[in-house]
Amino acid sequence: MFNFKFTLQAFLFGYLLIVEFPAFSSDHNSHQHEQKPHVHGIANMELVIHKQAILLTVHSPLYNLLGFEHKPKLAEQKQAVKLQLDKIKAGNLITFNTAAKCEVKAIHYEHPFETNDHHSNEHKGHKGHKDINFEYELLCHSPNKLAMLNSEALFSAWKNLNNLRVQWIGQGKQSAVTLNRNKTQFSLK
Repeated sequence: MFNFKFTLQAFLFGYLLIVEFPAFSSDHNSHQHEQKPHVHGIANMELVIHKQAILLTVHSPLYNLLGFEHKPKLAEQKQAVKLQLDKIKAGNLITFNTAAKCEVKAIHYEHPFETNDHHSNEHKGHKGHKDINFEYELLCHSPNKLAMLNSEALFSAWKNLNNLRVQWIGQGKQSAVTLNRNKTQFSLK
């Protein structure tokens, strides 16, 4: 029987390989262990594939999805935040080829405007710079058919996103790729 919790522990190990060890990073000259810089127009994604399970995490300046980073004051700003969170919670901003039969098992997110939540990052980073992070945990019922990642929905939803920097490990491979509005997919083979 498939042990999803054990597989997530393997994910975390792979994630640490990507994030914490510079040899797995596309920037081999970097010796910093800090969060990636806050750059408008750019988001970062880490992807770990282990057997049937996938863990993907996206980190982005709020500007990329909202066009602003301050606490929403106007009704339309509050609505924009709700709309973008609903899109994240739908679980389909990043998808995989249908033949792999992947389903989202869990969605986690963190943003600076959460209320009554210790995960709020309002106090983190530089004043005025706000980020959002989300994570999808997926289970693929036909992992041998896993071949393609598609970020078209993310670029469609986040109007100010120009580049998505992806680092990934899995299926006996590791690599990095930058996606953009003209190139929203990449092969996992």
